[in-house]
Amino acid sequence: MAANFQFVIIDDLAGITSRDQESATISFLNQCKELSSSGKSIVIAGHPGRMSDDVLVRIRSLSDGYLGLRIEKSELKLNKVLEVFKVSKAEFPTGARVNFEVEPGIGIRIDAFTRVKIN
Repeated sequence: MAANFQFVIIDDLAGITSRDQESATISFLNQCKELSSSGKSIVIAGHPGRMSDDVLVRIRSLSDGYLGLRIEKSELKLNKVLEVFKVSKAEFPTGARVNFEVEPGIGIRIDAFTRVKIN
């Protein structure tokens, strides 16, 4: 079966994890890592608020890349943000963030908005 696909998306890891099944979750992630080592691409989405801190640390350590999506409220609008936390085997700065909008019928538009903290 593994030879029949190149790319897999798992929409919600938290839906298949629970605090009582952390070892099963880690085993699942190790199997995903083995598949990715054989040339398969696997994207897993999950909400960190629905998982224990221990599982999150293990997920991040097993992952080749770790991105965060969130919505931040400014005075004028809601900003969608993509932030890079980890990228293995690549020269890419962690902490890089991109604000974007999804335009129906067009696609994604990158915003020029930058967050600035003033003390």
